[in-house]
Amino acid sequence: MTLCSRRAFTALLAGALALSACERDPEKGPLRPKSHGYRAHVTVKDHGKVVSEFEIAVRGDRFRKEPVKGQRGPVLIQDLSSRKAVELDPEAKTFREVPFVPVDTILPSHPLSPGFSYFEEARRRGVTEYARESDTIYAGHVCWLSRYEDRPGEEQSPTTTYWAAPDLDLLVIRVDREQRKDGVLVLDASTQLTNVRIQALPSLFQVPKGYAKR
Repeated sequence: MTLCSRRAFTALLAGALALSACERDPEKGPLRPKSHGYRAHVTVKDHGKVVSEFEIAVRGDRFRKEPVKGQRGPVLIQDLSSRKAVELDPEAKTFREVPFVPVDTILPSHPLSPGFSYFEEARRRGVTEYARESDTIYAGHVCWLSRYEDRPGEEQSPTTTYWAAPDLDLLVIRVDREQRKDGVLVLDASTQLTNVRIQALPSLFQVPKGYAKR
């Protein structure tokens, strides 16, 4: 075997070992938000101003919130079905159990599970009608829009608009709350998911090895 061949073989072997060491997703099939979860950047706006930004990961009933890249802060991991939560301190490599926080207080009125149903949302609100808007592109995804009035039939009723992306298994990537002023809808608050990456590996929702309990 020549020197070049040996070097090529060594490189291939190292690549194979590195690949085998990578975490494998237990869910088979093409990557989809419904089955493999997703990660996204969250922006919360109030009257057009950014009031909060962070990263989330969602997979089934598991949820993770962490600071944006380059910022320090705790990482929150929650099991939504068991209502248990832990907080990680990446700098100290420690963790502690913390009270469960309803996700609706983190992202009010923003569904985080794929498979949003306009009909189910109407049923949940106890209404039979909603406004179906024209499809609109947001954050690189064609979205189906639907608008619901808080008080159907009332001229000054606030409204909520959901932007669901069919290419992401109808994941809601934007929710707008609007108020009517002089007959015109004005944006009041908005929660937005951008840079959506399909797949959130199970390890994201576990305490990393080497972390000490505090």
